[in-house]
Amino acid sequence: MKVKRIYDGDATINDWWNKNAVAFSTSSWLRIYDQRLIRFGIFSEKENCVGGFVAYEGGKSWAKTLITPPYAPNIGLFFISSKHNPSQELSARKQVASAIAEFLPSSPYKWYKLDFPPDWRDVQPMVWEGFEVSPRFTYRIPLAEKGKHWMDDTDPKLRNM
Repeated sequence: MKVKRIYDGDATINDWWNKNAVAFSTSSWLRIYDQRLIRFGIFSEKENCVGGFVAYEGGKSWAKTLITPPYAPNIGLFFISSKHNPSQELSARKQVASAIAEFLPSSPYKWYKLDFPPDWRDVQPMVWEGFEVSPRFTYRIPLAEKGKHWMDDTDPKLRNM
């Protein structure tokens, strides 16, 4: 897999992106940013776009930075896998992380701080490539559950903090 920048002029990829992107990489969310927000596609060996993420470019021309977009909790990484076996799915996700880890050192950016989504737990390829990995902990509140309030599962001592 390879990571490549996606430009706005490619209608085929833009349509595919809009159908498959997660909340923080959808076109409606991306409208709040200026031209420094960059979309990156994850491409298979057959040159098909199978995923992507967004990042925010900053810095000066001699020291460009690539960070998680402001106002977003993560880079909106998504990946559409054709694998049905859980083991193969994890291997495919590891290949995506490897592609990102290989892309960053060869990119024009000197400093990066990219926050992966909470469901992307296996970032070993980033460690293997020498990146500093810091876990960020978060709570996920299931708002879609009907008939049950999420506070019912919290510790009574912590509810009124």
